Amino acid sequence: MKLIAHRGASHEAPENTIPAIHLAWQERADGVEIDVRMTADGRAVLLHDPDTLRTSGTKLAVATQPWDAVRLLDVGKWKNPRYRMTTIPLFRDVLKMLPSGRELWVEVKAGPEVIPALAKEIEVLRPSPNALRFLGFSVHTMERVKSAFPQFKVFLNVEPPNERGAPAQWDAESLAALTLNARLDGLSVGLSEVVNEEFIAHIHGYGLELTGWVADDERVAARLAKAGLRSVMTNRPAGLRAGLRALGAL
Repeated sequence: MKLIAHRGASHEAPENTIPAIHLAWQERADGVEIDVRMTADGRAVLLHDPDTLRTSGTKLAVATQPWDAVRLLDVGKWKNPRYRMTTIPLFRDVLKMLPSGRELWVEVKAGPEVIPALAKEIEVLRPSPNALRFLGFSVHTMERVKSAFPQFKVFLNVEPPNERGAPAQWDAESLAALTLNARLDGLSVGLSEVVNEEFIAHIHGYGLELTGWVADDERVAARLAKAGLRSVMTNRPAGLRAGLRALGAL
């Protein structure tokens, strides 16, 4: 099972920052998942929320602010004083530090308007088709992403059953149909007991890839590995890897 560091090694370091991503690579994560939004002047940046309040203490809606304002914020000290003065990085800077043989999973939090900003950096840095993957909750946006970047795999994000925003029909057949109709490559699902051996086998049977989020407990991850899940997102890649090895599941 591949371990994908959720927003970097975000259990220890501030999410969606260079320190969190660097730590994930040090901890030998197979991949890193990041969230991408766009500033008012067209720069692709890493941020999960629509605004910066939670991670900086200052509320700026990134979509309405220029990069020069966003780049000044401290998004590290809330996590730990040693990360003081950590700033929001550009997508370009994270793509530059992608090690050979690892994967960068890019969750598109903006709409299709961010695609040209992403394309500009991809054209310059030219990552291999296996190095970059996209995911997002909007079918429309992910269709546009796939059209813009046919060389990369694109996944549809799906909330767990009964959560706000989850599809009304949460079963393998319905989710596979939704994904295949959009001509996407796979599903990224919020984990629950429904994600079991039967569900995983059905999704794979449709020729789709499947990943899940978020597993920090080695017992949960071991169950998923035994059920056939080939990758999982985690906030603690080193700790989860050690736990899985102790259980003989990795």
